[in-house]
Amino acid sequence: MLLGNNMPIFGGGEYPAISLKLRDMKEPINVLTGIDCWLDNLICNVPELAMCWHLDGFIQGYELYKTEEIPDLENCKFDPVVIKDLATNVLKFLKSRCVKEGHTYWLYRAKGDDIVKLYDLSSICTGINLTEMNPFSTPVAMLCFKVAQRLYEEARPEDRNTIYTLLQNLLHLIPSKTYPQMEATAHFMIADLFLSNTFTVTKEKKIRLTVQPLFQCQFENLPDLFECSVKQDLLDTEWSPPQHQYYWHNIAPDLHTQKKLSLTHIVAALDLVSHQADSWAVKLQKLLLFKASAIFLHESQRCQGSAVFTNALLSLTTIDAYNSLLYFKDTKYTHGYGYDILRCLVLCHVSDTLLTEILSANMRSSTSLSTLDSILLSLNNYARSFDINCTKIFEWCYFLVPEASISKRVFSTQYDTRETGLLLCLDMYLEASKYEKSWCVRKLGFVCNELASYNLNLISLEESIQEDVAKKLLKQSFEHYKSALSYFQDCSDIHNIALVYSNLGKVMRISGQLQARFYYGSGERGELLYEEKEFYKEAIGYYNNALDTLRKPSVQKDIWCAVSNELSGVTSRWRQ
Repeated sequence: MLLGNNMPIFGGGEYPAISLKLRDMKEPINVLTGIDCWLDNLICNVPELAMCWHLDGFIQGYELYKTEEIPDLENCKFDPVVIKDLATNVLKFLKSRCVKEGHTYWLYRAKGDDIVKLYDLSSICTGINLTEMNPFSTPVAMLCFKVAQRLYEEARPEDRNTIYTLLQNLLHLIPSKTYPQMEATAHFMIADLFLSNTFTVTKEKKIRLTVQPLFQCQFENLPDLFECSVKQDLLDTEWSPPQHQYYWHNIAPDLHTQKKLSLTHIVAALDLVSHQADSWAVKLQKLLLFKASAIFLHESQRCQGSAVFTNALLSLTTIDAYNSLLYFKDTKYTHGYGYDILRCLVLCHVSDTLLTEILSANMRSSTSLSTLDSILLSLNNYARSFDINCTKIFEWCYFLVPEASISKRVFSTQYDTRETGLLLCLDMYLEASKYEKSWCVRKLGFVCNELASYNLNLISLEESIQEDVAKKLLKQSFEHYKSALSYFQDCSDIHNIALVYSNLGKVMRISGQLQARFYYGSGERGELLYEEKEFYKEAIGYYNNALDTLRKPSVQKDIWCAVSNELSGVTSRWRQ
């Protein structure tokens, strides 16, 4: 048990520690004054007392007393043994009755009464009507908050259960929105207890959250009020709670429950700070959005069906909202290395999910991959299944982020062609590469290759394509293939380098064929044109580069055979 007071202690020279008591000479010293001074010195281990006498504020003199001499002073004599016995009784009484961890108790004795009463304020205030404020609610809530905040900053794992109990008591004691900063901070700390901001990244570039069980001591049928007489001798009596009246309850037994509870408190905190413009509110919003984005990302990576894309978009929207707050009102805030990694993971995951949708679906002008209405409907369904109001987080974040943000582009884009979605994926991978380029290089190469192949396929599908349109599509395909080649070379992906060289050869071969088609038209075919030969020559060079990259037929035999066939066909055509 911790005891203390606010008594000033002086010292120096031959008096290393001495307490000071001011007394008006008009008021004689009494027993209560002597006991008060003696207990103060005893608790603080101060050996001497300086009694300073004054008259209307003017010092008249002072006297020094040893602490052990105080009980024998004139007009204030008392038996220290009796006082120690009484104090021991009270302390023992408190120790035996104050059994609920994290609860706040109030020891009270009415004037002239020998009975002391011990109230369990945490239990009493839980059931009160907070519209009629209990006079003890605010100070007790403040005490709970300060103790919880100090333990939270010390970050000892063994204190997590105590912090949770204190913060829960705090939220029960004060009416909602009376103290928004304290209440929002309490919600954030509880959310952080369930799920810390720290996370790891797996080899598959997925986010991993750590399960940290949180226990709460549940009591049954324990009284909220104890009474005893200060004169009663409790030294020989023992009291302990009856057995089987308390047990430890695991509040968050699994990661799914932890995420649900954490998001519940995040939503509660955002409701409190979303209309605040102070620097503390902006910083707290960032912390809340960071945590929410990590939770949504993890949920998206582990779920199936439409929830994958819904959670991915929730994660992207929240991290974009976080990003928009970085320089809000010139607030100086270092987002740290964790933000860079999280944003990179979110962008890559959303782009991966969108790319999967694009490649697995036939994109038609009559269907849109995602619109705001469909996402909101999906979020409402998801919120009911996940037991939280995710729609609040989404709507608040969506209207916070600027129009040029990635998340706004995802929602506003009409995915009527594969190219539209692929270009958006390319932009997201490029944005992610600013944080961790090594994670995105191969993905960038793949998207560029898909864009080039899409443009090339348009030429083969259009038999009556115009010359200027064909040349434009060929140029775009060539540039995308060159970009893909550069990205694959950066990550030393030999197989994809060979495929891109082969695709470049295909671009040159089709360019030569189109050159002849546009020159001869529907008439009889003549000899090879000079420009046609040059295109075939370049195609042969790219096909040879592909074979040189593979080095020997045993490496990717299928690719080697395909490239060799293309090479022999172009070579025979070039030699005609």
